[in-house]
Amino acid sequence: MHSIKLNAMVTKALTDSRFCADILNGHRRERIQEYNLADNVAQAVMGIKAKNLDQFIRNLDSWMTAANIH
Repeated sequence: MHSIKLNAMVTKALTDSRFCADILNGHRRERIQEYNLADNVAQAVMGIKAKNLDQFIRNLDSWMTAANIH
Protein backbone atom coordinates (compact mmCIF):
# COMPACT_ATOMS: atom_id res chain seq x y z
CA MET A 1 0.00 0.00 0.00
CA HIS A 2 2.85 2.40 0.76
CA SER A 3 4.28 1.98 -2.71
CA ILE A 4 0.96 3.02 -4.27
CA LYS A 5 0.86 6.17 -2.17
CA LEU A 6 4.50 6.99 -2.84
CA ASN A 7 4.07 6.41 -6.57
CA ALA A 8 1.01 8.67 -6.53
CA MET A 9 3.07 11.35 -4.79
CA VAL A 10 5.85 11.09 -7.38
CA THR A 11 3.33 11.18 -10.22
CA LYS A 12 1.81 14.34 -8.77
CA ALA A 13 5.27 15.91 -8.50
CA LEU A 14 5.91 15.07 -12.14
CA THR A 15 2.61 16.58 -13.30
CA ASP A 16 2.05 19.45 -10.87
CA SER A 17 4.83 22.04 -10.86
CA ARG A 18 3.57 23.72 -7.68
CA PHE A 19 3.48 20.43 -5.78
CA CYS A 20 6.96 19.65 -7.08
CA ALA A 21 8.30 23.00 -5.93
CA ASP A 22 6.69 22.56 -2.52
CA ILE A 23 8.23 19.17 -1.84
CA LEU A 24 11.65 20.54 -2.76
CA ASN A 25 11.54 23.93 -1.01
CA GLY A 26 10.57 23.28 2.58
CA HIS A 27 6.82 22.66 2.33
CA ARG A 28 7.14 18.91 2.02
CA ARG A 29 5.51 18.07 5.34
CA GLU A 30 2.35 19.96 4.46
CA ARG A 31 2.15 18.49 0.97
CA ILE A 32 2.70 14.84 1.91
CA GLN A 33 0.02 14.88 4.62
CA GLU A 34 -2.68 14.21 2.03
CA TYR A 35 -1.15 10.77 1.43
CA ASN A 36 -1.70 9.54 5.01
CA LEU A 37 1.67 7.83 5.15
CA ALA A 38 2.72 5.74 8.13
CA ASP A 39 4.98 7.66 10.49
CA ASN A 40 8.13 5.77 9.49
CA VAL A 41 7.41 6.31 5.78
CA ALA A 42 6.64 10.01 6.28
CA GLN A 43 9.89 10.39 8.26
CA ALA A 44 11.84 8.75 5.46
CA VAL A 45 10.24 11.03 2.87
CA MET A 46 10.98 14.05 5.04
CA GLY A 47 14.60 12.95 5.35
CA ILE A 48 15.25 12.84 1.62
CA LYS A 49 17.84 15.37 0.53
CA ALA A 50 17.36 16.60 -3.02
CA LYS A 51 18.02 19.73 -5.06
CA ASN A 52 15.71 18.65 -7.88
CA LEU A 53 12.94 16.19 -8.61
CA ASP A 54 15.26 13.67 -10.25
CA GLN A 55 17.36 13.45 -7.08
CA PHE A 56 14.24 13.21 -4.95
CA ILE A 57 12.84 10.33 -7.00
CA ARG A 58 16.18 8.49 -7.08
CA ASN A 59 16.64 8.87 -3.32
CA LEU A 60 13.06 7.80 -2.65
CA ASP A 61 13.53 4.76 -4.87
CA SER A 62 16.75 3.84 -3.05
CA TRP A 63 14.98 4.07 0.29
CA MET A 64 12.01 2.03 -0.96
CA THR A 65 14.38 -0.66 -2.24
CA ALA A 66 16.34 -0.75 1.03
CA ALA A 67 13.11 -0.83 3.06
CA ASN A 68 11.72 -3.56 0.79
CA ILE A 69 8.64 -1.54 -0.10
CA HIS A 70 7.00 -2.86 -3.24
